[in-house]
Amino acid sequence: MIPTTQNNAHVPVLPNIQARIRAAGILRAQADTLFIESDRLENYRRNCAASNNPRGAAIWQRLANHFRTEAEACVFEADKLVGARP
Repeated sequence: MIPTTQNNAHVPVLPNIQARIRAAGILRAQADTLFIESDRLENYRRNCAASNNPRGAAIWQRLANHFRTEAEACVFEADKLVGARP
């Protein structure tokens, strides 16, 4: 029996790839926003530290760290979507 092209037909996955790229772009944009906000929170931490408010500085530092952690998770997921990470 001779195989035909119908049996070995290539299934287009382009829409799926485009959807993954689009989702990765959204995740990267979200990560950018979270990184920017973490920098803003870090400014609040510095201001609290400069005004001798260690408790306030600690709170802002924890919040900034949380924002950075979430941003890094978004970048990791975006990389996984486009195959940049295993």
